[in-house]
Amino acid sequence: MARVLVIGGTGFIGRPAVRQLLDHGHAVLIVHRGRTATEVARGAHAVQGDRSDVVFLRGVVSQFRPDVTVDLISYCEAHMQAVLSALDGVTSRLVALSSADVYRNYDGLRRRSSAPPDPGPLTEDAPVRDRWYPYRDAKISGEPWLADYEKLAVEQAVSTAREVEGTVLRLGKVFGPRDGQRHLEGYLDRVLESARVIQLEPGQASWRWTRAFVEDVAHAIVLVVGDPRAVGRTYNVGEANAVPERDWFMAVAAAAGVVVSVEETDTDLVPAQYRTGFDWRYSLETATDRVRTELRYHEIVGWSKGVERMVGAAMTKRSREPRPKQP
Repeated sequence: MARVLVIGGTGFIGRPAVRQLLDHGHAVLIVHRGRTATEVARGAHAVQGDRSDVVFLRGVVSQFRPDVTVDLISYCEAHMQAVLSALDGVTSRLVALSSADVYRNYDGLRRRSSAPPDPGPLTEDAPVRDRWYPYRDAKISGEPWLADYEKLAVEQAVSTAREVEGTVLRLGKVFGPRDGQRHLEGYLDRVLESARVIQLEPGQASWRWTRAFVEDVAHAIVLVVGDPRAVGRTYNVGEANAVPERDWFMAVAAAAGVVVSVEETDTDLVPAQYRTGFDWRYSLETATDRVRTELRYHEIVGWSKGVERMVGAAMTKRSREPRPKQP
């Protein structure tokens, strides 16, 4: 079994990843920022500090001497360079999380590119974006890190590192309980707020973005940690057959016990708060054959049960929240 250093092991993906690593007999040390509830799984050890502080991180690495480092929260080049500097000469294996937003179709979806849509499912060799920093011109308050967000820079740093053998996992849209970005709870909000009809923009109902339940992502991480064949490889991780938007809304509604219909209409007729400005011709459906063939990856939960779990947790949380007083 391996000594595994997990950077960001108390967050959304980190919790199930650490738990599954422990279940497989690995020794786990977590580095975390202390910004989330520090629920450290029994059997794991944790240290709090700034992962961008090379001196701090180098000290942790030198003392623990991990066989494999799993970086769950590198969002930009500076993050990854700090990790690589800390690992230099101590450990050689690194697992880094990336995203399907590296593909060129993501720029097309957001109308930042006029290139024709690349046909899906997108393999790991599909064209990637030629414009970096997708959110640098976005006005998103409270998220200053988005200006430097770039998973392509993270991937490039991993692939060009001389002393580290890296594996990159390009994740689909990850969902599940405790998702701080509410990737699927937004669907639940709309289902519960709707007048039983979900109005989508033209082309949106059949659009696909490969998704993955958080426990299944954790399973992929465990497989990579335990298999040296993953060294130097990039893997798409997500469902085998991407489910279209229409079916996601219907699945969320069914799990919530709500009957809805989904229809496409003119963009002007879609409620203003749900107009995206996206070009829905650009699919983000990714091919996951490589990870399934090489590492024998399979879902341990799957999207259908994952939706039920997420909706169940969200509905329970809502039932416990205090209701506003009637005037």
